[in-house]
Amino acid sequence: MRRPVIATPRLMVEFVEQAAKDRGTKFDIELNHAEGEWVGAGEPMVYLSGSLYHLVDLETLYLQKLGAPCVAAYNAYAMCADLPKTAFLAMDARHCAGAEMAEMMAYAASVGSAAAKKAVGAVGFIGNATDATAHYFGQDKGLGTMPHALVGYAGSTLRAAEMFHETFPNEPLTALVDYFGKEISDALAVCRRFPELAAAGKPSILAPFPFAADQHQLRNAEAFVRAGAARLVEDREMTGEKLFETVAQLAADSAALTRMGAAARALAHPGAARRAAEILEEVSRA
Repeated sequence: MRRPVIATPRLMVEFVEQAAKDRGTKFDIELNHAEGEWVGAGEPMVYLSGSLYHLVDLETLYLQKLGAPCVAAYNAYAMCADLPKTAFLAMDARHCAGAEMAEMMAYAASVGSAAAKKAVGAVGFIGNATDATAHYFGQDKGLGTMPHALVGYAGSTLRAAEMFHETFPNEPLTALVDYFGKEISDALAVCRRFPELAAAGKPSILAPFPFAADQHQLRNAEAFVRAGAARLVEDREMTGEKLFETVAQLAADSAALTRMGAAARALAHPGAARRAAEILEEVSRA
């Protein structure tokens, strides 16, 4: 390559090996750099030898599977290294022309992310948007979000979240809070709107309103934390960076999410509001 890149050869190697098998021949592949290693400009990355008859028509195809991922991995590495506390979500499905390109870009993002984690301890990429390439990020499923178009249609991030949850009550609620450029306040508004998700055993990150009477929101949040059902981030500590960091830590620990969900479910009291109203009525009649 004529520029520095991160070595990302796996898809190219798999393609060449499958082509050799299909053609009943053998290619010798010598990699000069391990996956995730820095490759300087002009340095040879791989030596490929075999029958010219069988190799000649494969050149453009295997270069496609090597060059583009190496550049993309470098870009992913640079992003993660420059913002080491930020969690990234790969959007290969949104920005790629077809499944083949999407796989190359998801693979590249995972390699660049891993290199940044190793180099600077970055959070890196925690997942992507589709099931097909989720395995590159250690996930079983894609981490989809509600569409930006829904936020624009609803006129507010909070209302869009409400509409999404009303339509898909059993799906994880991943709200996009960047549409109006009010990431912190919109994120808090959405979190405060859905305390009842505890009844479904949903882990939560709680940011209590700091001026609530007698700090009752903080006391409530602390009860969830003591039970192991939530993580607490107080308002004075809540920044976009802190929120991303907390979400990334949880997203990378499926066992912790399972424990938190079970704890949240144990705390839930379905019908509590109705029972409270009944008690008030009973008292008023006494």
